[in-house]
Amino acid sequence: MGASILQDHPPVLPWYAKARSLSALASGRVRDTLSRPIKDAVIEVWQSAPNGLYAQQDPTQKEWNLCGRFEAKHGRYSFICVRPTAYPIPTDGPVGGLLAKLNRPATRPGHIHFRVSAPGFHTLTTQVYDSEKTIPDPVFAVKDKLQVLFEKNDGETEWRFRFNITLERIPQ
Repeated sequence: MGASILQDHPPVLPWYAKARSLSALASGRVRDTLSRPIKDAVIEVWQSAPNGLYAQQDPTQKEWNLCGRFEAKHGRYSFICVRPTAYPIPTDGPVGGLLAKLNRPATRPGHIHFRVSAPGFHTLTTQVYDSEKTIPDPVFAVKDKLQVLFEKNDGETEWRFRFNITLERIPQ
């Protein structure tokens, strides 16, 4: 509970200095469809850095930077991440050609990926978006219920948001 997915980096990297000002506390509950806490849920998260790159795309980032795996305690979770940043989709290949033909933007709105699982429940893979920074999404993934409000925080992070998760039980 409360661990950071932002790994320590030399403060000379420009994106890392920006990451500190974008630090955010993510928290929420994991419940079943009857609003009962799911105490043994596993939450996996990953996101791009403020420079728009994921760790595997950027040699200046440590391996697994901005990735984490957490267990819900009594149906609750929290972790420290960064407020997500929009990033460009490469347009030099077939995806770029398709986006151009469809007249779709080549920039994804900033988001944080969530994969939530628990024994006896369907696994949920989704993304959450900053409600104040949504832009047209080339893959139409931004939905109202996936937008979260980032609020100024008085704690160790600059920002905070809540995202509650509901998992559906697998019928027996």
